[in-house]
Amino acid sequence: MEKYTYIFIIVSLLISIGISYYQYFYKAKNKSKINLILCIIRSIIFFLLFNLFLNPSILKIESIDNNFNLSILIDNSSSIKFLKKDSIVKKILDDFKTNELLNKKFNIDYYSFGTSFKSLNSLNFDENQTDISEPLSSIKEIRKKSNNAIVLLSDGNQTT
Repeated sequence: MEKYTYIFIIVSLLISIGISYYQYFYKAKNKSKINLILCIIRSIIFFLLFNLFLNPSILKIESIDNNFNLSILIDNSSSIKFLKKDSIVKKILDDFKTNELLNKKFNIDYYSFGTSFKSLNSLNFDENQTDISEPLSSIKEIRKKSNNAIVLLSDGNQTT
């Protein structure tokens, strides 16, 4: 709450006590114990009414730790083996799998693509064609309602 809200709460408490005192004790002829109890009750009621007019708000901040999805798409076509880049792709894949900070921050899914798009079991670089648009559109359909980052490992030669 802001500092002015605290000041308004204290002022409303003083005003409610002042009004109740005025109504029950200021020019009152009989000052009994029942008047004291009624004065306290009326002070509480006025204080609560004044606070409703102030409309104090209490902020509650929740921290939800949502891991985002990271989809790693790996080209499994024979052109990578032909260009002798298969060891580099496997090293990059191992780096993704062993990076603790990345695995802690993201839910990582591994996919391979070539002629077809599928979940990654193993890389053998024997697919005849490369279709980059199919895995991208498939990931878009799979992760429709969530935040998703994509890493695409390919040689860039698209044959379809």
